[in-house]
Amino acid sequence: QPMIELGTYADRSHEEVGEAAADCSDAIFLTNANWFTSFERGVRRASKTVPLMVTTSTQAADYIREHVKKGDMVLFKGKDAKHVLDQLG
Repeated sequence: QPMIELGTYADRSHEEVGEAAADCSDAIFLTNANWFTSFERGVRRASKTVPLMVTTSTQAADYIREHVKKGDMVLFKGKDAKHVLDQLG
């Protein structure tokens, strides 16, 4: 669910999720720029090198098609996941 509902805790929560994501990811794609600054702070606290990009659902699906191979894992969080999955067919 959207973390904006966390009110005054939303900023810090996005940082924490960004940090956790960077600890276990080869690349991170956001399909909207909401809370990007907070999320990026967390990502960069954990990693200076993990790519972090804001993309469209089509761009994210294209990346998955081109780079994800058998045995890899893709984690979706949020309402836009359906749009990426729809692009993958």
